[in-house]
Amino acid sequence: MMLDFNCCFDAECDINDFVRTRKCQQAQSEPRATSAGEKDSESDNVTIIGQERNGEILFTWDDQPPSEKRKANGEVTYIGLYDQSTKKNSVLFIHDSNVHIVGCSINQERTLIAFTTLGNVGSSKETKPTLSGVYRSFLAEVQPQNRVFSLNIERRNLLKCQFLYSKLKGFSETPSKDTHMLFFLHKESIGQYRISLGRMGDKAVVMIGQPRTKQIAKKFLWAQWDVYTQRLFFLHRRKRRNSRGDNGDDVQLTCFEFKDATYEAVLNLSLTLPMPKELSWHSHQVNFLGQHITDENFNMEIITNIGGSLCICYQHPLFYPKSKNKEPLQVLKDDPEEEEEWEELAETETLDLYYSVLMLHHGYTLRCCIPKVPRHFATKMKLQFISLNDYLLVFVPGYVAHLLNVSSELEPCHHIVLPVSDVPHPTKTKGGLAASVEGSQQLVGFLHEKTSCKQGDSILDCTSGKAYRVSLSKEGIVNMFRNSRQPATKLALLHLAIVHVREMDLIKKLMILICSDVMSFDTSELLSEVLVASTYSGMRKQLDKEVLKFLPFTGADTFRGQLEKDNSGQQMARFTYVPKRKLIEGIISKGAVDKRDRRHTEAEFWDSIRTHLKLIATNQHRRFNTTSVKHELEVQQHKSMESSEIGNSKVASLPRRNYSTPAINKRAQLQDFSITVPFLEKQDQLEISQETRAGLLVDKLATHLSKNLKRETKVKSYNIATEFVACQLRQSKLLLQMMWTALGYEADAHCVQRLSTLKREATEEDHAFFHILERYYYVAEELCYPVPSGFVSLITILGYNCLDNQTFLHYVDAGIFRLNDDFLRAFIQELKKEDNDNESARMKFQIINRLDPQTSMIEALEQWNHPTASRYLSQQYVSEVLLENEDDPLQDDGWEKVKVGALSEHSYSESIQNSMSVVSDDGASSFEILSVATFPPLTTLIRYIESKETNDTTQLAAKMTKPIDSKYVEDNALHYTVEQCGENLSHVTF
Repeated sequence: MMLDFNCCFDAECDINDFVRTRKCQQAQSEPRATSAGEKDSESDNVTIIGQERNGEILFTWDDQPPSEKRKANGEVTYIGLYDQSTKKNSVLFIHDSNVHIVGCSINQERTLIAFTTLGNVGSSKETKPTLSGVYRSFLAEVQPQNRVFSLNIERRNLLKCQFLYSKLKGFSETPSKDTHMLFFLHKESIGQYRISLGRMGDKAVVMIGQPRTKQIAKKFLWAQWDVYTQRLFFLHRRKRRNSRGDNGDDVQLTCFEFKDATYEAVLNLSLTLPMPKELSWHSHQVNFLGQHITDENFNMEIITNIGGSLCICYQHPLFYPKSKNKEPLQVLKDDPEEEEEWEELAETETLDLYYSVLMLHHGYTLRCCIPKVPRHFATKMKLQFISLNDYLLVFVPGYVAHLLNVSSELEPCHHIVLPVSDVPHPTKTKGGLAASVEGSQQLVGFLHEKTSCKQGDSILDCTSGKAYRVSLSKEGIVNMFRNSRQPATKLALLHLAIVHVREMDLIKKLMILICSDVMSFDTSELLSEVLVASTYSGMRKQLDKEVLKFLPFTGADTFRGQLEKDNSGQQMARFTYVPKRKLIEGIISKGAVDKRDRRHTEAEFWDSIRTHLKLIATNQHRRFNTTSVKHELEVQQHKSMESSEIGNSKVASLPRRNYSTPAINKRAQLQDFSITVPFLEKQDQLEISQETRAGLLVDKLATHLSKNLKRETKVKSYNIATEFVACQLRQSKLLLQMMWTALGYEADAHCVQRLSTLKREATEEDHAFFHILERYYYVAEELCYPVPSGFVSLITILGYNCLDNQTFLHYVDAGIFRLNDDFLRAFIQELKKEDNDNESARMKFQIINRLDPQTSMIEALEQWNHPTASRYLSQQYVSEVLLENEDDPLQDDGWEKVKVGALSEHSYSESIQNSMSVVSDDGASSFEILSVATFPPLTTLIRYIESKETNDTTQLAAKMTKPIDSKYVEDNALHYTVEQCGENLSHVTF
């Protein structure tokens, strides 16, 4: 499983044991008859009724009262406190009767509690609250336990009390004079209570006078209290009047941020939501650990992250109003007489389930459709929205698990959808999948750590009393990558591992899987993601967020819809994006945060969102695209070819300013990682073509940063750009090393020597290595990434060993392989071997034909112990001597014109074929026939050449390590003449 649910709290162990121990102690001190049925039901007696900002849990249970409070036979209700940090329980309050407490809150100084009861539910705690139940709220003094005060409010609508906490962590050493409490009366109002406190005696703290109240919100439809950030979100209706004068209702989302006793509005959004059918009925979510005040069939969640992201998550209802439009009407129906205006779902076996996530920080709404959900599942399914680091987890046990990449740092892309078979069942309820889906209604958010700022990464199962911390399983990521046949899923998992998890062991395991199937169509796309994402991840350690937002982080398109399928081709989810730019413009113009409060994290949170939205509104948030360099690089290469054709050896250079190749090479070195791949261990200068590319990348990125980062100097922009290109080279080396290791190569000298030698005995690993290198080379060219020094040598030698002759020459002619010095050294060693195969001789001469510059060509011919090489050198020597005094302007450079770049393909090929046409079938290279054959015309030619030779060494001889003269030419010419015409030369016409 890709998701791990680790139990971090268990009421059975952490709380029930305390209750049982207390009951046993009380029974021993006061013996009484206890039935077996009572003992069996003890573990079911404890109910969790609240949780505060510091993670402390409030719970209740029923038991016999203490002896000093016992008035008659009967149970009373206890309220206890469990501290997660110390793992200790304590009794806060003992009610004088048996009441059904459904919610509780304690103030920061632990002097007051506020609790809500639900009456008319019978004596059994298992009785579900009915519509006839009445909610009542009370205040009680607990230091020490003294008086209980009723708020004198009785409603069938939901009531909730919540004390406000200050921003200071922990508890105050001395009680404050006032404590503040929010009071929620669903669909009627939200009020704030100010309760004055006074000290009585040494330890007692009591209420002084009547609480002072004020209304902070009127009628509301839904509310959420963020216990950690002390923010209140609530949904309400606002009258509007359009241009035609028609009245209507807007659904408004407002956020109040509390700072001690004061609050301010920091958010006010108009939302377009398909509202459910039954908002006027008294079916509430009676679960006070969840910080929502809402109807049972209304599922909405606000998730914030300290990094500057705010997501409004909403599960669409299954009942819609009748309308001619395809979209549901954005109105609310509270009058039962208008029931006929609502349209029930058709009696179909499956339904499409929808949810939306408004990413406020991006100005977009992400909509998702879960197709073909069985009807009996859809009507009972409640989606859970859980913050999981940079992702948002949409979860239903055993059925739905979507990982949405919605962080503020990165634009949304690469969402992950788990198949139904991989969705975990953390609660392990009996009854199979149906019971797990129905159990989703009993899951609520849970604060696990006292100082956690990543609220929402834990959930509590109210049925079992167990809380689970949600995390990603690295082994599960590898297994899902291995089993998936969908390219989009593999790409998303790879992006998750590199950018978000950032563990090298996990990335190596994924690279092993990629290298095990190098012929897959998606290999190139995966390697592209590795290069771009790893470069971003490497730069993330060195730059702040203001600069990172302009660097590429993925090779995929952002804000692009996704269609997720399983391995059988069935649709699992469908994602689309809807821009909300007009809505965002109204938020930007509102300065809700006082400038004096910028030192607070909350102020930085809202400022971060506003800044991000301003960039989006002005279309300034553009990341640098390395592929944009490709066109200009092609233009530069075209200019270089034109200057070469007209004989101009000086090629126009690119503007680089502060760019330097040594700086890139120095920064590109891997300090903590050894390179064992042949030819890549060198840290010398980049090749000329790669140097040009690196210079252009530095210049373009520096210009892009200077344009968007007005505060940064040009020098700093160029330093950042230089570091970025160096990071590209570092990640390329690291990727090549991981490929080498993934294919099972070892770092011994024998393995390195084998891959550094031209040898037509490639293994399966060599073929796989060549194919993965070929795809890397293609990706690097497409992305305009500079490749490391030595890579071209590696892939050229490996290509010679793995490809057939014709394909290898085709790669050379296309410019993919380059016959550089490393290849030439290996090629010369191959030339020294005796090879009587005519096909091999032709291949070697074809390679020599393509060597550049001329010095390499001459060196290869000189080392090749073959008649073809001897005849060819002799011909060129004769031509140079006989034509050295001619006035032909084309021959000013003598034999220099023989090189590949100067001779036409036709003339050069003709020269080679003429030389190859006289090679005997057996490849004889012996000159023994020279001792028995003479040819007077040849002797005359040699004497003429000797007379033309001067004291100065010819250009050809100067480039050779072994001397060449007229005697060398005479021996070779006579040898070839005898081979072609036989030993009797009397009939040969000169």
